[in-house]
Amino acid sequence: MPNNSNGITVVPYHPRYKKDFQELNKAWITEMFTMEPQDYVDLENFENLLDQGGQIFFALDAAPAPANEAAPAPASANEAAPAPANEVPTVHAAATGTGTAEKPGTVLACCMIAPMADDDWEIMKFAARGMASGRGAGSACLQACLDYARDRGVDRVINVSNRKCAAAIHIYRKFGFQEIPVDKEKFPFERGDIAFELQL
Repeated sequence: MPNNSNGITVVPYHPRYKKDFQELNKAWITEMFTMEPQDYVDLENFENLLDQGGQIFFALDAAPAPANEAAPAPASANEAAPAPANEVPTVHAAATGTGTAEKPGTVLACCMIAPMADDDWEIMKFAARGMASGRGAGSACLQACLDYARDRGVDRVINVSNRKCAAAIHIYRKFGFQEIPVDKEKFPFERGDIAFELQL
């Protein structure tokens, strides 16, 4: 997919990104909540959902820093800055073993879309690195997921989140998602206290 104006390119899943997908999601979940049994199942077996027609999109850093610009010092574990209002919950650099200066090709964000047992599709496992904040990496991944669903004739996309994830909720609303009741039979996560749908 083409680069956006912030030096980001979006690509579909490839096995080379498996570790990034797992680490980004484990990091944001454990920073904000506690890993639940279904999290382990999802992250270890997500390729089953790909086999069923799902897809994961990754935002990669496509633009190297200028050659004469020194890289910022690596972030420490307690220096995380608050996420801007238009980005998804981010993973701090220290949580994934990276510094703030990203190399071209580094995964900045990811988002998965997968079919459910009924005709609905779910947006899930949506995360971004802290240094990607403000660059639109999360938005680019979400847009790719929605385009993927539209191309397959999907009528409705749903998502379950938590009210603590204010930045993620903001971006869902920006894309036109509407709040709906949480179906605990479909979504057994304890942290799931708010749900959204988007009619495509």
